[in-house]
Amino acid sequence: ANFFGSNGQYIVAGSDDGSFFVWNRKTTNILRVLRGDERIVNCLQPHPSTCLLATSGIDPVIRLWSPLPEDGTVNDREVEKIYEAASANQIRMNSDPFELMIMSMGYRFPNQSPMNSGDEQNDSSPLHHPPGCRTS
Repeated sequence: ANFFGSNGQYIVAGSDDGSFFVWNRKTTNILRVLRGDERIVNCLQPHPSTCLLATSGIDPVIRLWSPLPEDGTVNDREVEKIYEAASANQIRMNSDPFELMIMSMGYRFPNQSPMNSGDEQNDSSPLHHPPGCRTS
């Protein structure tokens, strides 16, 4: 994570899903989410004197970001559903890595319902709740 902007008015931070987030420092609101890498964004460094941000991750590439003109051009790296991205990221960060690996292979633990099974007929199935934080 790093401060960004002429007065550090933004906070930028990478994510394990390949995105990076831009927050307003005072309001703490998410302003934008962008796809910076195919896997992980773990380094964000602002230029010291101009509005330019460098990001990198596992991919063997460093991306440079600057503001786009406000002419209606769509940025193909911008994540449209920022709050869904933030929620999914929070669930991932609080989940057990072993459990995530097993679930990504299609297995479920006992008494755990699938997140989007589409089976509304079985109302007795347990609801999906995000796992709690891991203890260290």
